[in-house]
Amino acid sequence: MFYKRVVIDGQICQGNSDLVSVDLSGMDTKSVRDMADMFYGCSSLTSLDLSSLNTSNVEEMWLMFYGCSSLTSLDLSNFNTSKVEGMNSMFLNCSSLTSLDLSSFDTSNVKDMSTMFLNCSSLTSLDLSTFSTSNVEDMRRMFDNCSSLTSLDLSTFDMSKVESTIYMFRGCEKLARIYAGSLFSYTHNGNEVKDSIGPAIVGGLGTKIEDVSLDDGSVNSSWIRPDVPGSPGLLTLKEPKTIAVTDVEALSLPAYEYTGDAVTPSVSLAHDGKSLVDGTDYKLSYENNVEPGMAGVIVEGVGAYSGYKRIPFAIEISGPKIDLSSTKVVLSQERYEYDGKVKRPGVAVSVDGALLVEGEDYDVAYSDNTNAGDAKVAVTGKGNFTGTATASFVIDPAPLSRATVSCLSTSHVYDGAEKRPKVTVDFGGRVLAEEKDYTLSYANNTEVGTARITVEGRGNYCDTVQVVFSIEPVSLSGAQVSVSQTSYDYDGSAKRPSVTVRMGGKTLVPDADYSVSYVDNVAVGTARAVVTGKGNYTGSRSVSFAIQQPTGGDGQTPGAPDTPSKPSNPDTPSTPNNPSKPSSPGSTVNPGVPSKPGQEGSQGGIPAAPAGSWKHDSAGWWYAYDKGGYPANVWANIDGKVYRFDASGYMLTGWIRVDGVWYYLDSSGVRAEGWRSIGGEWYYLRPGSGAMATGWAQVGGTWYYLKSSGAMDHSGWLYNGGKWYWLESSGAMAEGWRSIGGEWYYLRLGSGAMATGWAQVGGTWYYLKSSGAMDHSGWLYNGGKWYWLESSGAMATSWKSVGGTWYYLKSSGAMATGWAQVGGSWYYLRSSGAMAVNTWVDGVYWVGSSGAMATSAWVDGGRYYVGADGVWQK
Repeated sequence: MFYKRVVIDGQICQGNSDLVSVDLSGMDTKSVRDMADMFYGCSSLTSLDLSSLNTSNVEEMWLMFYGCSSLTSLDLSNFNTSKVEGMNSMFLNCSSLTSLDLSSFDTSNVKDMSTMFLNCSSLTSLDLSTFSTSNVEDMRRMFDNCSSLTSLDLSTFDMSKVESTIYMFRGCEKLARIYAGSLFSYTHNGNEVKDSIGPAIVGGLGTKIEDVSLDDGSVNSSWIRPDVPGSPGLLTLKEPKTIAVTDVEALSLPAYEYTGDAVTPSVSLAHDGKSLVDGTDYKLSYENNVEPGMAGVIVEGVGAYSGYKRIPFAIEISGPKIDLSSTKVVLSQERYEYDGKVKRPGVAVSVDGALLVEGEDYDVAYSDNTNAGDAKVAVTGKGNFTGTATASFVIDPAPLSRATVSCLSTSHVYDGAEKRPKVTVDFGGRVLAEEKDYTLSYANNTEVGTARITVEGRGNYCDTVQVVFSIEPVSLSGAQVSVSQTSYDYDGSAKRPSVTVRMGGKTLVPDADYSVSYVDNVAVGTARAVVTGKGNYTGSRSVSFAIQQPTGGDGQTPGAPDTPSKPSNPDTPSTPNNPSKPSSPGSTVNPGVPSKPGQEGSQGGIPAAPAGSWKHDSAGWWYAYDKGGYPANVWANIDGKVYRFDASGYMLTGWIRVDGVWYYLDSSGVRAEGWRSIGGEWYYLRPGSGAMATGWAQVGGTWYYLKSSGAMDHSGWLYNGGKWYWLESSGAMAEGWRSIGGEWYYLRLGSGAMATGWAQVGGTWYYLKSSGAMDHSGWLYNGGKWYWLESSGAMATSWKSVGGTWYYLKSSGAMATGWAQVGGSWYYLRSSGAMAVNTWVDGVYWVGSSGAMATSAWVDGGRYYVGADGVWQK
C-alpha cells in the first residue's frame, strides 16, 4: 500500500556539536521529505558542501541549519524547494553568516517563515526579491536581531495570507532601507509596536523614525508601510522586477526666486550611467512650490522604475537673508527628570517681534536628549533665514529614593567570609543594571549582626539608598570538641580539663567564640565539658571524660548513683539537599514518634544471680551474695532485671561499651531495652540483649535508620548503600508517594528506595528524574523517543491534543511518526509527531480534517478521486 521512503531520523550533530566537517557525497536523498533539524546544533561546522543533496521531494526544512554559528557562507544554489512548506527557523542562530544567496529558492508552497533569519547578526544585506509569499501565514520575528543588516529587498512579498508579523524587524539596528511592493502590509494584533524597527530606517521619500515615533521611541504599526505622497511610511516602495527610483542619482536643484507663481523645475536623473527619460522612466509632481520656503519635486517611477524620490529645492524672496545665529531660542521646558524617554521641548523663535514658523523659516534638531545631562537644541534658518541658534536644557538624574531596592538574600550564616549578596533595583518597572545605573558598597558584612548595603546611583540616577541583611551565628553542631585529658583519678576535687574546639578548619577562641562549663566533674563516673557558643557561634556541644576510683583507695561516700550522660556521638552524617514532583497521586499516614516501651531490663538469657542484697559504700552500689562474694565485670540478672558491674564489683550507670557494643543503664543501673529518649535523641536498644542498634532496624513492622552514634535519623533524605531514602519526622522509612519540597517522589514499596526513570504505579507509568522528582512537564525525550506526561505525571497513551495539534501516543507511550493505523483508519504523523490534516501525503494519499486517510471518495474540494486503497486515481 505504501511507497518505500527514505527518512533522515534525528540530527547529524546530535551529541556531536564539535563536529567540524560532514561528507554528504554518498547520501541518496531523492526520496527524503523531511530535513527539519538536519544540521541542528552543528555549531563547529565552518563549511558545508550541499551540492550532492537532492531536495526535490523535501517538504520540511524548519530548523535545518539551527545553531550553525560558525558557518560564514552557504551555497544553496542547487536546492529545489518547490515542495517545501516549512522554513521557520531555518537559519536561526547562524550568527556568522555574512551573505546568503537565496535567488534560486521556490517558496510558492511555503506557509511558515517565522524566525527564519532570527539572530543572523552578521548578514549585511538580504535580497529576497525572488520570494513568492502568497501562501505564507506566519512571518513573526522573521529578521529579529539581524543587527548588521543595512538593506532588505522584500519587493515581491504578498502578505495577503500572513496572520502575524510581530517583531519582524526588531533589533535591526543598522537597517536603513527596506524595499516593499504594494502588496506588503504589516499585521499586528495591537496598535503600537515598541522597538519593532531599527532607528536607522528611512522611507523612500525621506520619512525618518523620529518623524513618526512617540516620546518613548515606539511607533504605531501603521507607519510600517511604503513611503508615498499623502501616506508617509518607513519603507521604500519598489514593485517586483523594477528598479527603485529612490536609488537613482539626481542632480541637486538651485534655489529659485519667489515670484508668486508655481515653480516647476525639471530634473536630471541617471542610473548605472544611463540617463532617465521623462515620461518613459518617470513623471514629476511638485509640493509646496509657490510660497517662499522649502519645496520639492516628487519623482514617480514608471516603466522599468517604481516608487518615489523627493528632490528638495528652495524658493527664496530676493534680498539679504536674516542671520539667526544670535537670536534667542525660547524652550517650552528647560528641566526634565530622566525617565528613559526622548525629550523634545517646544521651540519659539522671534525676529523683531514676529514669531517664525518651524519648517518654513527654520528646522529644529535635538541632541543628547535622552540621558541625564545637558541636552542641546539647534535652530537652523531656512528660506529667508540663515545661520544656527542654539539653546540647552537639563535632564536631571532620577533619584533612587523612588526605586524599590530588594536584597536577594536577607539572611546568611556566619562563616568568617565577607557576605556580598546582590540586590535588584526596580525603578517604575524597569530593572536597573549594576555599574551602569548604580554601585554597591557593603558594611559590617563579616561578623554576626546587621549588615548594610549602600546603593549609590550613577549615570542617569542619583542619591543613595540602604538595605540591610542579617548574619546569623553558626551552630556548633558540626564542631569537633576535644579535652586535654580524658581520664582522672577521683580525689574529691573538681576536674576541669582544657577544651579545644575546631570548626571548618579553624580553631575557635575561648571566651570570644565559646564558653565552657562542667557537669558531674567531682564524683566517680562520666563527667562532661559543655561548650556553649557565643559571638559568632550558637548552640552547644559536649565531650565526656572519666573520673575513676583510684586503685586501693577510699574516696568520699557519695549519695545514690548519678545518671551519666550519653558519650559524645560520632559525627552525624549531613542531610543531603532535597532532590529538586506532580499533582498528588496519593497520600500516606504519618506513623508518629515511637512510643516509650513498657518492658525494660529483660533477662535476655542471663541466669538469675544467687540470693543476696544491695550494699552501698563510698565508691558506689554493689550486690553482695548471701553466701559470700559479689558479681564483678559481668552482667547480673537480679530480681528479673539486668545490671552491669565493673571490675571492682560496683554497679555501672549510663552509656557503657562491652566487647565493642554500646548499652545504656538507667539511673538505677537497669539495662534499658527497646526505644529510649536520651539527651534529646531516640535510641533503639535491641530487646533481649539491650545492644544499641545502628543501621537499618525493623521495629513493629516499620523500618528505621540508626546513625553510627545510635541516634535515630529523622532528618529527611538519607543516602545509604547507593540509594536515597526518605525518613519521616518520626524516623519511619517512607514508602509510596511523598510530596517533599513541592515535588513528588516515589519510594519503592518494600525497600523504600527512591525510584528514578520509569516506574509503574497502580497500573500507570510515571517518569522520575535523576533527582527522583516526578516529571510532569509535558513532552519528555527518553531513549530516543518522545512521550507526553500529564500534569499529574501520568504517561499519556492514544490520541492527545497539545497546543491545538493532535499527536498519537502508542500503547508504550512513545509518540508515533509516519503512517499509523488507529481504530481501522490510517493517519499520517509528521516527523514532529503532528497529525497531518487537509493535505496530500506522499503525493498520492489525502488526509482530511479529521486526519484520517480518505478512501473511495472525491477529495480536495471534489477535484480528485482516491480509490479503496487511498491512492489518487490519476
